[in-house]
Amino acid sequence: MNLVLTDQQVAVGEVVEVKGKIPADAKKFAISLGSDISNIALEVAFYWNDPKVGTMVLFTSTVDPVGTRIPNPLAQTSDVMISIILKDKKSFTVSFLDKVIPIINNQNMVIQYINVMGDFALKSLKV
Repeated sequence: MNLVLTDQQVAVGEVVEVKGKIPADAKKFAISLGSDISNIALEVAFYWNDPKVGTMVLFTSTVDPVGTRIPNPLAQTSDVMISIILKDKKSFTVSFLDKVIPIINNQNMVIQYINVMGDFALKSLKV
């Protein structure tokens, strides 16, 4: 799946909420936020046994392409909700399951672009 939304104007304090189901054969899905496709403030990518990255969550941006990695607590076949809050113009909070991860928005970007892509059965997206 690949859903792209533009001209969204996500304001400080607003939440981008993604709900869906992870298929049994999922390899990767990701949620990206930025000003446009070339300027990504945050990408949250969930991997399952990828030969390059293993089973983990990778948080990256245009400024930080190496990113931050944590073990992936999401199981294939599970229903999930991921919330991304634009806390202020310089930071996000990403929440799923019992994880709350603060991420810096190094580029101080206005969020207008949202992309949900990969192996994911999207049930709802709320801004």
